[in-house]
Amino acid sequence: MLDRRKAAAARHGRDSKAATAIEKIARGMIGRKRWEKLNFNEKVIRIQRLYRGNQGRKKGLERRRRTMSMLMNIRFRMNIFHKYVAKRSAASAVILLLTDL
Repeated sequence: MLDRRKAAAARHGRDSKAATAIEKIARGMIGRKRWEKLNFNEKVIRIQRLYRGNQGRKKGLERRRRTMSMLMNIRFRMNIFHKYVAKRSAASAVILLLTDL
C-alpha cells in the first residue's frame, strides 16, 4: 500500500514538473496578459462547472427522495395488507377447526 502511494507521489511530482515546464514555454509564447486572462477564464469555467454539477445533484436528490418515500409508502401498505391477510388466514383456520368438530 505504501509503495503504491510513493509511486503515485513520484508520478505526481514528475507530471507536475513537466506541466510547469510546458506552462513556462506557453506563457512565454503568448505573453503575460493573455496568459492571465486564459487562466482567469479557466478558473471561472471550473467554478461554473462545480456550481452546475451541484445543482444537478440537488435535483437528483429531490427525485431520489420522492422515489424513496413512494417505495416506503408502498412497503408500509404492503406490510399492513400482509398482517390483514395473516389475521384472515388465522380466523379461517379457526373456523375450519370449529366446523370439523
